[in-house]
Amino acid sequence: MEIRKAVLKQIKKKIQRLPEIDVVEVILFGSQASGSAQRDSDYDLLIILKNKIDWKTKRKIYSISYDIDLEYNIITDIHILSSNEVNSLRGKQPVYQNAIQEGIYA
Repeated sequence: MEIRKAVLKQIKKKIQRLPEIDVVEVILFGSQASGSAQRDSDYDLLIILKNKIDWKTKRKIYSISYDIDLEYNIITDIHILSSNEVNSLRGKQPVYQNAIQEGIYA
């Protein structure tokens, strides 16, 4: 399995193990998704959660991403949004729209 699919699968699986976090989607976007990545490019991940996000939730997800970074010797750049935030940002944040439309889903 290629690294990017393994990373997506692992991070989603680990987040889903936390009962208090309801993950909707994990999406890889940016250069890793488009195929234009260099050897040292980071992995841009959009993580969409069902509910409002507090700092404790973010900290748990960042901790998981750090473990993934160490396991795969990569750097992840995590973007965490709730479903409501994604809906309210439609047309206002092209980076997230592109991620949703052109990204690779876990």
